[in-house]
Amino acid sequence: MQHHTVEYTTQRTSHRICYRRTPVLLRSRQQEEFITQTQEDERKKKAEKEKEASTEKDKEASTEKEKEASTEKDKEASTEKDKEASTEKDKETSTEKDKETSTEKDKEASTEKDKQASTEKDKEASTEKEKEASTEKDKEASTEKDKEASTEKEKEASTEKDKEASTEKDKEASTEKDKEASTEKDKKASTEKDKEASTEKEKEASTEKNNSFIKMNKMPYDKFTFHFQNLQRAPHRRETWLCQILRMKEGEPTLQVFKNKGSKHAEHICLRANEAAIRGADRYEITWYISWSPCDECAPQIIEFVKKHPNGKLNIFASRLYYCEEPDNLKSKTPEEQAEIKQKIQRCREGLGNLEGHGKICLKVMTLKEIQDCFHRFVEFKPWGKLEEDSHLYAEKLKEITKEERKKKIEKDKASVKKDKASTEKDKQTSAEKEQRNRQRGTRV
Repeated sequence: MQHHTVEYTTQRTSHRICYRRTPVLLRSRQQEEFITQTQEDERKKKAEKEKEASTEKDKEASTEKEKEASTEKDKEASTEKDKEASTEKDKETSTEKDKETSTEKDKEASTEKDKQASTEKDKEASTEKEKEASTEKDKEASTEKDKEASTEKEKEASTEKDKEASTEKDKEASTEKDKEASTEKDKKASTEKDKEASTEKEKEASTEKNNSFIKMNKMPYDKFTFHFQNLQRAPHRRETWLCQILRMKEGEPTLQVFKNKGSKHAEHICLRANEAAIRGADRYEITWYISWSPCDECAPQIIEFVKKHPNGKLNIFASRLYYCEEPDNLKSKTPEEQAEIKQKIQRCREGLGNLEGHGKICLKVMTLKEIQDCFHRFVEFKPWGKLEEDSHLYAEKLKEITKEERKKKIEKDKASVKKDKASTEKDKQTSAEKEQRNRQRGTRV
């Protein structure tokens, strides 16, 4: 071992240091140990990477297998559907063919019957000639006789069957004709009855009109928009339209539309109709959608009706208020007329107050909610020209579009599966190349 000493001095002390030099051989061993450790660490890292790559490969293989199984199932389902569709088509074609053949056979049988009826004499002569020819042929060859006899028997059996079938068909045709004649008679009788009923209904309608009021279940669109428009000044609207919803304890609600004509008001007509409908009812609820609020004459009648039938409730929704303010042309009239108008306004105001103060009467103004409900329930809808035909055409177009889109989706799925397979193969190749590069680097180190 070599020693080396160094001396150095300072202001206070002096030191002597002695240190050893490590041999060169020891340094080379340490380097080898470090290299071996690094190589082992790299090998461990490679083994871990290989394990991870193998697990990833297993996962990819499992996913590919699952995709292939799903694609196979889809293919099997599609093939089964195609088979079912083809079998249904074959069945339909076979049934159509059978029908066509049956119709052709029926036609042939009918034509043969006509021919047989027209040419029976010709057949007798032809049969005699055939018998003579058959006797001559029987003499010539016994084998030919057997064949001809078998064919003649088959022909006779077929002709007998055709005759029986034709007779049965004639019977069926005759019975069908009788049925058709009877049905036509019934239809004529029913049409006559319907005409009589319609005439009676028209008479009843005319009598109702003569009774100076109208009662219906729906009202026209134009009438609704004109009479239920809540204008502050509503000229030329002298009619009152009343839409009623009558709800009983049991059963569905009934809808009716009333309109005044002449001296009878719509409220009076509606109350008279309700008296018969509410008799014996445990509970009821009436809702009115009315174009004008009740006048001074109708308000006391409504209160009396509710007092007679206390087991119910009346809801009144008015679009406009009747005689609630002085008109614009009040000054142009005579003093007597002005006084009468003011008195009527006061009476109408008092009637509205009495209705609102009653415990079982709810008096409100129609808002957007009530107008929408009234329109939905009471306004009639008239379908335009080709509504059903156009809807049917659009439905067929929609089916065609959906079929085409389904086919496109299936093709896209197939293309995506192919792309996924190609991408997985590329990933495998790149991973293998990376592993080879890492191995080469490890050998170099």
